[in-house]
Amino acid sequence: MARQSRGKHPGSSAQRPTRRRSPIQVVGLALMVAVIASALVLTRFGARLEKLVDPTGGTTDPAIPKPLQPPGHAEPWVDEVCRDKPLATDLDPSPRLGTTSPSNQAQIVELLADELSNEQRRKAHLPELEPDEELRNVARQHSQDMHARGYFSHDNPDGLSPSDRVHRGHRRLVGESGENIWMCKNCARQDADALAAAIVTGADGWMNSPKHRENILRQRFTHGVVGLALHDKDVWATQLFAEAHGYLTTPVPRHIERGGCLQLLVEPYPESRAQAARFELFDPRARVRALEPRPVGTVSVSATPGDFLLKFHFPVDATRFTVVRGPTLQLD
Repeated sequence: MARQSRGKHPGSSAQRPTRRRSPIQVVGLALMVAVIASALVLTRFGARLEKLVDPTGGTTDPAIPKPLQPPGHAEPWVDEVCRDKPLATDLDPSPRLGTTSPSNQAQIVELLADELSNEQRRKAHLPELEPDEELRNVARQHSQDMHARGYFSHDNPDGLSPSDRVHRGHRRLVGESGENIWMCKNCARQDADALAAAIVTGADGWMNSPKHRENILRQRFTHGVVGLALHDKDVWATQLFAEAHGYLTTPVPRHIERGGCLQLLVEPYPESRAQAARFELFDPRARVRALEPRPVGTVSVSATPGDFLLKFHFPVDATRFTVVRGPTLQLD
């Protein structure tokens, strides 16, 4: 019988018999395919992520959460225009309100009033208020201003609130504030202990006024100081509180040229708090953002000239932030 040829002729569908692969070969091939597919996905994801953190803007993909800081955020962010540019210096280094030189007696009364306030907090099982000498100077300025211009109010004749004065006067604090005030005209000069007691726990003192007492015992406040102005038999006292979220590593100038470079890095308070990830420039009069949120670091501040408030964003989780006020800034 003639033997059929196993050769492949035109139009023939005959194929070589398949060779079975071992289980090890099958697993190896599957792993190779998975590695190649993962590399392709990461490449595409990386390209999309670069767009998200590009500080110059561009299209963002809402399907991918925006990072809290640019890649490599262990190193402080530096705007490209600031790499070879010196940091801006204060064009108006003098404070907006004159500083005071309190007498020794005033300083003793201030410290005693601080201690009496903390004694009340300890009784209420609350943490003590930390001192902050820059905050104290702002308090002293308000006490002195009330004496000099003859008024007794939280808002001064220029319309500045306690928060306005704190964020103008304290160039490092990132936090919220509160205030108590007290005045005694034509009263007999008392010794330091008696005067401090009259201010804090006396019949007309802060602890016997519900709103003032509430400030002293407010749990969220972390810092608190008293600043005095003594003139003959007259006494003006201002107690300032702060809920600090952090302190800038470098004091912010009050007054700089538009486009100047600033170092905006915040040391969190307490240290266990997450670091500030972003900042924005806010126009308090128009109540709008003048500069959209950007990563903290060494940054160029460009906006229409005017008076602004720095705000800092502290991450709560991957998508939510707590926004906290910082110093004011005037751009020319």
